[in-house]
Amino acid sequence: MIFTTPVVCREMPFKISHSDSCVFTGSCFAENIGRKMEDSKIITLVNPTGIHYNPISVAETINSALSGKEIINSDLFFANGRWNHFCFHSELSGKNQQDAFQKMTEALKLLKNSLSMVSVLFITFGTSVIYEHNETGDIVSNCHKLPADTFRQRFVMPDEIINVWNKLLSDIRVINPKLKVVFTVSPVRHFKNGATENQFSKSSLFIAIKSLIDNSNIFYFPAYEIMNDELRDYRFYASDMLHPSDVGISYIWEKFSEVFFAPTTIELNRKVEKIIKASRHKVFDNNTEEYRKFCSATLNEIAKLEKEMPGVDFSGEKMVFE
Repeated sequence: MIFTTPVVCREMPFKISHSDSCVFTGSCFAENIGRKMEDSKIITLVNPTGIHYNPISVAETINSALSGKEIINSDLFFANGRWNHFCFHSELSGKNQQDAFQKMTEALKLLKNSLSMVSVLFITFGTSVIYEHNETGDIVSNCHKLPADTFRQRFVMPDEIINVWNKLLSDIRVINPKLKVVFTVSPVRHFKNGATENQFSKSSLFIAIKSLIDNSNIFYFPAYEIMNDELRDYRFYASDMLHPSDVGISYIWEKFSEVFFAPTTIELNRKVEKIIKASRHKVFDNNTEEYRKFCSATLNEIAKLEKEMPGVDFSGEKMVFE
């Protein structure tokens, strides 16, 4: 008997290899899979402007990068001991204004440069609920812990998402005509407004994505469905019972790998993963003969991988074992 509901993942007409590069942007789930890509030594840029949960904020950030929009000092505000910007995650905030300005400006430049060169752009939508600043009417990506009455909340309907993203995807094609775009819906449930509102929210995202993937070179990966059907058990969730646990993320990563990687790439990823785990392992005594032999053997494995994967950087791992 099978005690799960298998989700069939549609075969992609392309495969990602270690000669490709990718950008992951959107919700925290984009970070989960993006970090797995980084650990596999595939060139990957993950949320350079921080996490963005709603599709409008993700689009506005990419638009700002593509248009070369400049951040001005009046865009920044001081709150909770740091200089912040409503379009950027708090990880780019700074204790002084110039520090925040520099980090945000560099993040937009990095995003623009990457979008012009990468092979695949992965976009993860988290919620259809957006927050608008009461004074300006602008949609904010991060509220930076300001009082709730600073903003008003509203629900984004599919048509609004579709209109914004159809134009944005056309703009991206101008600088990177061969770019492949993959949409996902975050499996993280947003229960702040309750279970029913979460379902309405996710439904709006699905309807919008359904329309968008009708275009060429635009695809969909069912992360949400895998989490909620194949992994319909709370052992695959973190302690908040909303986010996937490490086991859940690893399972989705395996499904992701089957879809986007050729068998040879999957095998290389396994070898790389073994090296990465070894480099992060805490050793109580690194002066033993046994450990020296282990380091020597691992360096030999790295040397073999460098021949199989020319151009892939193992310098950090080699420093650990040398």
